[in-house]
Amino acid sequence: MTFTAAERPPEREGELRLAVRQPSAAERLLPFLSVRAVPGIEHVSARTYRRSVRTADGAGRRLELTVDPATGAVLMRVSGTDAAGRKTAGMVDAAVRLFDLDADPQAIDTSLSADPALAPLVSAAPGTRLPRAADGFELAVRAIVGQQVSVAGPTR
Repeated sequence: MTFTAAERPPEREGELRLAVRQPSAAERLLPFLSVRAVPGIEHVSARTYRRSVRTADGAGRRLELTVDPATGAVLMRVSGTDAAGRKTAGMVDAAVRLFDLDADPQAIDTSLSADPALAPLVSAAPGTRLPRAADGFELAVRAIVGQQVSVAGPTR
C-alpha cells in the first residue's frame, strides 16, 4: 500500500517516511542548502538537514530531514510531537516545500529533455529538485537579501 506523506502512519513517534516521486536527486539539495544555512537555525551534514521551525501554534519545533542516497527517500523527524503526531502536519508541509517533494520529476525531466541544450544535463542528474523555503516570508527575505548582498548574506 502506498501512502502520501500526510497519510503515512508514523514509524516512530514524530517520525515519517515522506513520499518521494522517482527519479529523485534529493541528496543534491543538501550542498545547496548548506551554503545558505543560517547558523543557529539550520545545520546541514552529508545526508541530513536540521532546522528550527515555528509552527502555527507559535511553538518552536526541531525538523530533521534525512536523505537515503540509495533511494532518495526522505525520513522526517520532528521534536515536540504528541503520541498521535498531531503537531507534525505543518512540519510535513515545510518539508515538502524545502525538498520540492510535490514535484513530478518525470514530467519535468521529459519536458526539459526536449531542449537539446538541457537534455544532457537532465540525463546526468535526473530528478533534480528546486529547493524552496519553510515558508513564504523566509523565501522572500532570502531572495531580497541574496540579491542585494550575496547568496551568503541571508545567513548573517
